[in-house]
Amino acid sequence: MTALFRAPLLHAALLVPLLFACAPPGPEVTHAKGPTVIFEAGLGDTATVWDRVDMPPGLGRFAWTRAGYGLGADLVAGQSWPGDADGRRTGAEVTAQLEAALTRVQARPPYILVGHSLGALYVLDFARSHPDQVKGIVLVDPRLPGFTARCKAEQLRGCEIPPLLRLTLTNVERLELGGVPETETALRDLGALRDIPLTILLAEKAGLGEDPRWRGVWAAHAEAFASDFRQTSVIPVASGHYIQTSAPEQVTAAIAAVGR
Repeated sequence: MTALFRAPLLHAALLVPLLFACAPPGPEVTHAKGPTVIFEAGLGDTATVWDRVDMPPGLGRFAWTRAGYGLGADLVAGQSWPGDADGRRTGAEVTAQLEAALTRVQARPPYILVGHSLGALYVLDFARSHPDQVKGIVLVDPRLPGFTARCKAEQLRGCEIPPLLRLTLTNVERLELGGVPETETALRDLGALRDIPLTILLAEKAGLGEDPRWRGVWAAHAEAFASDFRQTSVIPVASGHYIQTSAPEQVTAAIAAVGR
């Protein structure tokens, strides 16, 4: 579902299989002597989207599913979070729930944060709140702060979800999209993160129905964002939006690189 920020038509094509994905009863956790890698999925996805990504040696793993996604025990036990009552789910609320989940399973810092698409906003919010706990950040074809505004300024198609496609969204997807403006406002100053190693993986393959100019603007925005970090790599990948499923070895390599 996160492909909506790349190509709205692909969002509709992915809707049915994603709705029938089964979420695990709780986060997938393994402990190790090294840092814990936190996997944050994008809009509409569960923790299983990371299943093909192998862990570099010596690192722990924490892959979770945000409340309201999937058809497994996670959905039954937690269709919503308390903060959802106001009609939006912000990065700060996701960070608070992630903090609680990490505490429950005793997954201690330092952390390597990995976020896909919209999940990049949540990863960045967690890092903004806990810069001293973060060893590295990997963003997988991320939907970065400020992209919608830039997209509109460039007069591209598909900067926002068309009204008809919004009718296909689940309630939790609407909640998360509703929280994006507030989340982006909180991410305007990321100065505290500048010394944290950052790798951005960018998909090279166009999405279905994608504006021909989209690729260049998407990449240019990522390059501009990365320029504010002192240790950064922006790596193009011969893949579509879901790099973690079509080229998972690239994600593994990026995790290893920022974790050195």
